[in-house]
Amino acid sequence: VVVNPTSATVEKGSAQDFKATVTNDLTNDGVTWKLEGNKSDKTTLIDGKLTVSEDETATDLKVIATSVKDPSKSASADVTVVEAPEITITIDPMNAEVKQGSTQDFTALVGNDKKNGGVEWSITGATAKDTKIETNTKAKLLSGSATLTIGEDEKIGTVITVEATSVTDGTKVATAKVVVTSKDEITTP
Repeated sequence: VVVNPTSATVEKGSAQDFKATVTNDLTNDGVTWKLEGNKSDKTTLIDGKLTVSEDETATDLKVIATSVKDPSKSASADVTVVEAPEITITIDPMNAEVKQGSTQDFTALVGNDKKNGGVEWSITGATAKDTKIETNTKAKLLSGSATLTIGEDEKIGTVITVEATSVTDGTKVATAKVVVTSKDEITTP
């Protein structure tokens, strides 16, 4: 019996496929799979597919394939369980000046989100009821975009905070600062 790969590093919340090859198994009975070392019941090994639960506390697992035809023959693979990298969010632009009655587009890029949950948009600091942020598209492909509309009667100099919060992990937030300027502001050359 040969198991491939013979070792693997798997992040919590991820899966790894293992293949078993049995030689001299003329009836092609295959193998039975067994998992050792897991502390979480949610970490499973089904037909060679290892799924490591997000709550797994064990750092070393063993995947074992045993010949059905001859149970004295088996092979194993060592698995190292590691923490998944934290979700990251970047927002663009991070700072903007927007005139009363105008709009500003924002984009959020989300990294390390296996669930592709995207972001939820919100604002704080606005004083006008017409000042709002709206999602342009359903957050897909690790990014989301939204448009901030500044109300006509938003106070000049108001600082509005735009927030993009991860749907998968609500503790991960990116912010941008917007300063409201006058719609009648005249710039001199």
